[in-house]
Amino acid sequence: MNKYKKLKNAILNISDSKNQSISKAERDSYTVFIEMALMCSLMNIRQRYLDRCYSEEEMQQYLIVKKSVIENNESIKLIQTKSSKIDEAYRIYAEIVQESEPFTDVLSLLHEEILLSGGRGDGLGQFFTPPDLARSLAMMLFNETTEYPSGTLQFSEPCCGSGALALAPLNQMIKTAPDRLRDVHLILNDIDSLAVKSAILQVLMTCIYHNIELSRVDVYNANLISQYMKGDTFFMCFETPTEKPEAFRAFKEMMRLVLDVEEDLKPQKELAVEY
Repeated sequence: MNKYKKLKNAILNISDSKNQSISKAERDSYTVFIEMALMCSLMNIRQRYLDRCYSEEEMQQYLIVKKSVIENNESIKLIQTKSSKIDEAYRIYAEIVQESEPFTDVLSLLHEEILLSGGRGDGLGQFFTPPDLARSLAMMLFNETTEYPSGTLQFSEPCCGSGALALAPLNQMIKTAPDRLRDVHLILNDIDSLAVKSAILQVLMTCIYHNIELSRVDVYNANLISQYMKGDTFFMCFETPTEKPEAFRAFKEMMRLVLDVEEDLKPQKELAVEY
């Protein structure tokens, strides 16, 4: 069984259908997995910069998350009662991200299979872009001959779904202009809050497990036609902190001293004595 199937099975194993329909159990399982994984990725991003000598107050300026994004009472109940199953699904997902190319779309097909197959997505008219098509479009737009403007590169995907069309150009940039990723300002929006959570999760997981930094990510949950960037549609934003050379130098020096001490504490090998 490949890891993609293992991930799907692990996710669907989180909830059960004893007291509910199979489709609702599957949706609950996928929902709690996405929300738990997103909370973990946000904590990891925050901790990355706390470890680099940024303060709690500074991180509150760089990472802003709408309160309702991480407060789903039903999901919290499932997280508390199904923690081992959720941990297993997250472990498999993290392994897939680590072993895949940066910004590989792992979740779009899974999202569609679990939530949108059999007409389940008809209410919002959701039809996700196939990852292969997204990659083909990105290869035509971003290649070795592409001339990027100087300064910030703003990528906007106002109907992002689980992120296929947002991830593909970032994946292509890794191959053709990796030094410009630090200039990317990514804007994501979708009317479906779970879909947009999946999209930002995919972006953050690559940044975490492939040690990549984008300039800024803004996320909205809005109807593109009537609400986009209006009213209470803000979801979250993350801006990569500005460099702190003095703090980094101090951190590196501290780590060097720690490693030197650890080396000194290692037991010395006994010397053979010949008689």
